[in-house]
Amino acid sequence: MPKHRKLTTRLNNLRLRWFGKITGERAAYPRPPQPIALFCHHKTGTVLRHNVFNDIGYWFGWRNHLFQRAQFNWREQIDIAQFVHSSVDPNGIPKSFHGVHVVRHPVSVLVSGYHYHLRTAELWCVNRDFSEHRPITPPRAFPDREHYPEEWKIDYLRGLSGSSYQQNLLRLPLSPGLSFELEHAARWTIEDMRDWLPDPKRIKEIQFEQFSQDFDGTFTQNLSTA
Repeated sequence: MPKHRKLTTRLNNLRLRWFGKITGERAAYPRPPQPIALFCHHKTGTVLRHNVFNDIGYWFGWRNHLFQRAQFNWREQIDIAQFVHSSVDPNGIPKSFHGVHVVRHPVSVLVSGYHYHLRTAELWCVNRDFSEHRPITPPRAFPDREHYPEEWKIDYLRGLSGSSYQQNLLRLPLSPGLSFELEHAARWTIEDMRDWLPDPKRIKEIQFEQFSQDFDGTFTQNLSTA
């Protein structure tokens, strides 16, 4: 069975164990006593957790919101907040919440990101608009770097040399392509993981590699923390 089919089967089994037999009727559960916050980074299993916690939000009737950029507005009625790049303003989140922060080995971030960016259709990755008129916003800028200085974003656009991010990777052999990835998206993610400030009283730290070692148990950790 192909790898993605196996993963889908495991996810479906996991959903059935958590929610029982899905009959189309959403459960009537009270809102969680504290908001749930999922702090992720690019290529650290973000989509996997997003799908599972979307199910939790749907079947429990909890309000779920995905934040893809550094700028955000966490409204009081949000029960599950998912931060794709873990770019948050400490003053913009509730003082009381249950959180999970996931990191991944830098080499895995590099290799996974490289292969993903060769084929993704994400607008920032295939963008061919290199105009420097301000403000520079996605898709000309990487979503998580929208809040960076305009000069930084202009340097990034000029560094693409008239080709999209993806085109740069496609025209390069493997080794130079990995170097390009390491100088850009992988580096940004690795720096974000490095600069993350732990908050052990509110946020549990989990390594992405734990999912491959104990898939069900690691998700249980996610939920027990939340």
